[in-house]
Amino acid sequence: MTTFPDLSSFQADTTDEGLTLPINGTEYTFFSKLPFGRALQVQALRAEAERIVKARLAGEPAAAPSAEFLERMADYDETEIYLGLLGDEMRERLIADNVEYETVLHVGATLLAWHLNGEAVARRVWTFGKEADPNRPPAEASGTSTARTTSRSGSTKRKPRKRKPRNTPGPTTSTAGR
Repeated sequence: MTTFPDLSSFQADTTDEGLTLPINGTEYTFFSKLPFGRALQVQALRAEAERIVKARLAGEPAAAPSAEFLERMADYDETEIYLGLLGDEMRERLIADNVEYETVLHVGATLLAWHLNGEAVARRVWTFGKEADPNRPPAEASGTSTARTTSRSGSTKRKPRKRKPRNTPGPTTSTAGR
């Protein structure tokens, strides 16, 4: 009879790429491996989101979550899913570091976006909030930057500066060709 070694004894750490999020000057790394039950929830969320997107692309504007999905997820709320994505060890570290509850929820929304759609969408959620449009490409992907409309803390809006019109004497022409 063949005896197999434990998977963790030979599986490379490189298969567990993490997402590092800076919070108040401290970097926290969250890992992609999820407990099986949490992974099933994320898989259900992904499948339902894909179903809704396909329905809307097919012209069904009122596409809504299915009754089966709602029944399956009835015992969970958004906060519970977010906290589950943190993992016990990281949750304890965030508590020890006195990270604010709203920040932890923002981390959870970012992690959910990361697990569902990858790093580019997670970056948009991290930067713009959980209501970020997943269909809009991030500014860094297009090669152009967009003007920041909020302060670094996100608590105040900055108004764009109005440019003064240039005072010019009128049309100018070159006399070099005369």
